[in-house]
Order: sequence, then C-alpha cells, then structure tokens
Amino acid sequence: MTSDLDLLRQFVRENSQDAFNEIVRRHLNLVHSAALRQVRSPQLAEEIAQSVFADLARNAGKLKPDTILTAWLYSVTRRTAIDVVRKESRRQLREQIAVEMNDMNATANDWTQIEPLLDDAMAALDETDRSAILLRYFENKSLREVGESLKISDDAAQKRVSRAVERLREFFSKQKITIGVSGLAVLISANGVQSAPAALAKTVIAVALVQGAAGGGSTLAVTKGVLKFAAWVKANAVIAVGAGLLLAGVTAALAVELIHQRAPESWQTAPDIYYKFWLEPPYRVEIRPTANNVQILFAPGPNGEFIGRDVSFDGILYTAYGNFSECRTILATPLPAGRFDYISKFPRGAREALRQQIKKQFGITARGETCVTNVLLLVVKSLIAKGLIVSTEVSNRSGRSGDFSQDGLHYWDGRYSFHNVTLSDFAQYCEAEWQMPVLDVTGVTNRFDIDFSWKSKRDGSQKVAFKQAMLDQLGLEFVPTNAPVEMLVVERAKD
Repeated sequence: MTSDLDLLRQFVRENSQDAFNEIVRRHLNLVHSAALRQVRSPQLAEEIAQSVFADLARNAGKLKPDTILTAWLYSVTRRTAIDVVRKESRRQLREQIAVEMNDMNATANDWTQIEPLLDDAMAALDETDRSAILLRYFENKSLREVGESLKISDDAAQKRVSRAVERLREFFSKQKITIGVSGLAVLISANGVQSAPAALAKTVIAVALVQGAAGGGSTLAVTKGVLKFAAWVKANAVIAVGAGLLLAGVTAALAVELIHQRAPESWQTAPDIYYKFWLEPPYRVEIRPTANNVQILFAPGPNGEFIGRDVSFDGILYTAYGNFSECRTILATPLPAGRFDYISKFPRGAREALRQQIKKQFGITARGETCVTNVLLLVVKSLIAKGLIVSTEVSNRSGRSGDFSQDGLHYWDGRYSFHNVTLSDFAQYCEAEWQMPVLDVTGVTNRFDIDFSWKSKRDGSQKVAFKQAMLDQLGLEFVPTNAPVEMLVVERAKD
C-alpha cells in the first residue's frame, strides 16, 4: 500500500487529486471524530474537518520527511477545535454540550465518562506516546506497523503503547474515573474513530483543493463563508462546481473593477422616487458601484420595476430571483465584494432583465433546486397564549405595534411586536434570526397581533431564551427535522 507521505509527494509533484482523495479517505474519520469530541457540534466538526484538510493541502510540500501524518492531522485538528471553542461563549458551549450529549448515544457507560476528556488526556502525552496511541488504537495498526512508523522494533512498540495507555489511565484516575488498562484500550479502539457523514469527504476535498491552490487567509473563516450550507444539502450540489471555484473569485473581482465609475445619476441620489419617474423613458437595467453618502433605499415601481441602493451583491440576487433568504442559498461561486446601486426599469420583465444583467456583467447565474436540509418546523402547542391575539384588522395590512425606541424596534433587544401578521410571517422572521429554514406547518391561517419578549444576550444563549418565551407566551415551538426546501443555487454562468 502506498504510504501517506508518498501520496502527499504525488499530490505536490503532480497535483494528483486521486492521491489527495486517498489521504482524505484514510484519515477523515479520525479527524472528524476528534473534532466532534471537542466541539460537540456536528456542523462545527464538519467545518473543522474541512479546515484541517485545507491546511494539509496548503502545507503538503512543507512537511518533513519523517512526519507521521496521523499525528500531524490530529494535532492540527485539536488546535483548530480549540480556536473554535475559544470563539464560542462559555455559556453557549455548555448549553450546546448539554443538548447534544442528550442526543448522542454512547456505546457504554465508561465511554460516556471518558469521551469528553479523551482529547485532553491525549494532549497530556508526549509526542511519541501520542503517535503510538493514534496508530495503534485510532487507526488500528498492528504493532509491527506502529514500530515501522516510529522507527523502533516490535517489542519497543509494544512497550511504548502499553506505557502510553497506562499514562492515559492515570490521567482518568485523577479525574475520578476508574478503568483498567485493557478496558481503556478496548474502549478507545472501538469508539475513538467513528464514521464521518458520507457526503463530507467530497466537500472536504473541494474546499481543501481550492484553499490549497489559493493560499493565505483564514481557512476556517473562508470555509464557513463559502460552504456555509454544504453540510445541509446534497453533495453533488456542492461538488459539481469544485473545479470552477479556483477562477471564480478572480473573475468576480475583475468584473467589479471593470464597472465604469461614472458620475451618479438621479436615481442613485434622489431622496425619493416619485410615481412619475416610472412612467417616463428611458427604460434600462444597470448595476453600478454605490454612490457615496446616499440614502439607502429600495423603491418598487407600479409594474414590477425596482431600484435598490447601497446593497451587497446578494441583495441584488434576491431581488432578481425571488424571496430567498441567506440560509436558503447555496454559494457555488464567490460573490463580488462591495456595495451596489441597481435599477431595472421596464413595465414588463424587470426581474428577468436584472438576471440577464447579472449574468452579462458578472458571469453569475442562479437557479432553484429542491434539497433535503435541516429545518425547524413551527408547530402549535396552544392557541390560548397572552402574546398571540387574533387581529381585529379588516384588511391584510400588517405593521409594527407596541413600544419602540427612538430609532425603531431593535429585534436584538429581545422583543417581537407586530400586528395583523400570519404565523408564516412570523416563521420568516424566525428564519432570519436562526439562520435556518423555518417552515410553518401550523395550518393556521388567521392573522394575529403578536407581542412577546425574551431576555436576550448577544451570545448563543438567547436562542434558548427565545424558544422558551415563544412557547410560554405564544404557545408555539420548533421541531427540528430534515425536509425538502427550495434553495437558490448561485453558480458561474456556463456560457
């Protein structure tokens, strides 16, 4: 069997994707399992795995000839996971651990006690002992293979492994966890590495090869931005564009640079857009860098026309392709940076004209695709709730009500107060807050005056408070599940 280092040399020398695929196949389960033990979040664990293999692709040519790749990957996984944990609030992490540990079934009571501390115990070992444990029990290598990797005899490998397990046992003993050496070895061998999600390997390869070629920057940050929804959707929706990603960023940047910096026009600077403006020629479609010091504005015309000012590129996409939220979008290509003004002024076909302009100017198109993804179902537990009152409005008009600050209602202050809205309207609000598709399955068509508040904090614990307040005050709750959702797939134009 070709060694890990030979595969890496082949990848560096020939840019062989097959060689890199084989490395990912061999080690993904170890990396994903180590990450999952530390962050206790499947989604974060997948993002960490992507980051680790992207680091490997970028640094493959720099590894020393005597590197034990298993140990290198394990070390990078731990460092990356620690960085992630540090960026999470301590309270959020504790709540996340408590919730997800209830959902995850350990294989034995002893493993349930050992698992949360295993990586700390491994970190306490010296490098050689740690490598011995990883090779013997995480990858189930024979003692001969362990000895060959460590460049020692079979007998020396046996002693090294036994001593390392004893040190792990001593570590757990200090944590008031009593277990024998043989039992500890069996538990680690049986549970230390578990199967990663089937689709993750393809995602990891795509991200790693792109980042390895691009170099620089924060790999984890880029991974989270570009493939934020990759773990939720079908693998082929992400992988189909792997090769095109390398040039997409450069192309988009050039497209922005090539926009002519002409003097702002009246539609970019006028404080308001009057009805007469829409009825007079010229009819046009344009996307331009935003004019400086201009009021942010979205102005719809009487026949489907529209003007938008000072928006990001995704805002233009959502206007052109419909009411898709960020969490219902799959970015298969980077989007142009910066802020834009745009206009599509046609009595008919304004939306299609904007789509064609996006394609012509930036080489980007989009399409709808139904994908099975993680969702929250909004369900009714009780319609007798103080914050959920049937509206007395005769029309379908909706709007805010309740108390406001001078600058309007601040959602992050822990208050939702609207009148004459449907539960579907409320589900859309929740989707924006939770950054996950929220589906209204209540079957309730009444309009309500909704007013409820929760003790909000800027860390993730506000979601726990939000859910409890929603149940207590509105009689509504979320049910997490998987369901088909119409997603907007943004990709490079093929022609």
